Amino acid sequence: FSMCVTACAALRKTENEHDEFCKTYAAEQEINLQHQHQMLRQVDEILSLRVAAPVYATMALEQLINTVASEALRSLPNTLKHLEKSSLASKFYVIPAILCGSELDSASDAAKNLEDLISTRNYFTHPKNQSWKISTAQGITAVGQKFEAKHALRCNNARNADKIVRAVLIDLAAVDSTGT
Repeated sequence: FSMCVTACAALRKTENEHDEFCKTYAAEQEINLQHQHQMLRQVDEILSLRVAAPVYATMALEQLINTVASEALRSLPNTLKHLEKSSLASKFYVIPAILCGSELDSASDAAKNLEDLISTRNYFTHPKNQSWKISTAQGITAVGQKFEAKHALRCNNARNADKIVRAVLIDLAAVDSTGT
């Protein structure tokens, strides 16, 4: 989880620095080679961190839920075997239900953000080819708007991956009425 926190903090800092840099050098001003290099370094770091933050966050969450399941369900090896093959999102509903008798609230912000975070991680780690069948200007606009909305969501998930993890942990703690 510490790698996720570090990546998120670095991402937020670098995005802010890049925004300030861009404000300082308006598009109509001539940017020298040193400034161009600095800008490209910032963009490269931002893109790298936008991948790293959700990957580290989901790795931490997956390690947590798998560890809890393997410790608590040690005497049920067949159940564990099937749970290991479940999706990460499914584990966050099924394992608390088995262990606590209640499940994570799928309508909560934390649960929705968890699923968005997993989707963001999957986008980066399991890329898929997309074919667009566009025949009109309206179709082009619709595809562009859809892409922009998903891109904005992915950027937000990366920027806030550490906060999403904390929110999921708080919701999980609320599910566990035993306090363990």
